[in-house]
Amino acid sequence: MQSSLLTTVDSVSFHLYMTIELSTAKFLYSVNASNISRKSMSNISSPVINFTCPLFETHLFYRSPSHEEKSFLLAMIVLNAVMAAVTSCSNAVVIYTISRTPSLQTPSNILILGLAISDFCVGMFVQPSYCVFRYAEYRRHIDMFCTCSQVYLYSCVMLIGISIATLTSITGDRFLAVHLHLRYRELVTIKRYGILLAIIWAFGVTLTIVTLFKFGKGLIAVYILIFVVLFLMNVYFIWKVFRVIRRHSAQIQVQQQSALHSIKRRKKSVYTMYSMIAAFLMCYIPYLGASIGNILNKRMTQATRNVIIVTETLIMFNCVLNPIIYCWRIEDMRDAVFNLLKKSSRRDKKNLSEPQKTT
Repeated sequence: MQSSLLTTVDSVSFHLYMTIELSTAKFLYSVNASNISRKSMSNISSPVINFTCPLFETHLFYRSPSHEEKSFLLAMIVLNAVMAAVTSCSNAVVIYTISRTPSLQTPSNILILGLAISDFCVGMFVQPSYCVFRYAEYRRHIDMFCTCSQVYLYSCVMLIGISIATLTSITGDRFLAVHLHLRYRELVTIKRYGILLAIIWAFGVTLTIVTLFKFGKGLIAVYILIFVVLFLMNVYFIWKVFRVIRRHSAQIQVQQQSALHSIKRRKKSVYTMYSMIAAFLMCYIPYLGASIGNILNKRMTQATRNVIIVTETLIMFNCVLNPIIYCWRIEDMRDAVFNLLKKSSRRDKKNLSEPQKTT
């Protein structure tokens, strides 16, 4: 009977559909298969079953993974769980530092605050849902796998899109700073950048809602177009800033001391932007290459699957690198973070010592 069941599994096509009902936030699944129930799937030893959840093309769901495959998947789950905690805590420190330090509340730092908020949300929503959906793959729990993959997909579309748009705004800010000179403080204000961040978040949320209801080739084309436009804007801003900084460096010997100090500060902020762009490219290009390779290959292998998982993790690692770059490249922020941490530590010690004195 078992051999006949195996023969049946090999001869049928297995399809899984899920309908998302926003009003009830429930996921309904229907599985079409011949002589196979969902409960019996855990007892089937067929090597591979390729199934699809709507709006999310899953990787091959291996029925009998080897010990090495399961160990790799478990290691990536643990790594992403640790990264989620580090991402949330480090970006929370940056958010708290900027919000509590008036001297850091400048227009350019408001954009960094916006990027830290989106990175914080990645650590709070994207990475935990990613861990659960990979854990469901590890345990071969299809319902949990499809549900969490949807949460991961939609939150990832929204937050990573917002992060890229905010990063583009940061490069645009440096472009305005080196081109407007004295007019920069007059035209660029915290209020205007706050409005810009609100527009970016509203656009990201709207695009995610559209994805929930209507996902297809047309929407994918919109995603690609937006990404290409943002990428070209970053290239344009960086090239223009690079030319201005190079020209200033050539003239630096003939500048007065006050102007020399201003140029040095401007160069520091530009190098911070370069570091952020470099970290972004380092984390995103491998995933882009792996995705293109997967499309050209047209067949998900174990090696391709592992590369995809690693590059997905690398994308989320970018949210860990950003706070490190802030504290490494921006001296005022580094000092403010250390001061706030020292004050918090002293306050905790004082609170611990007070009960002992009263007793």
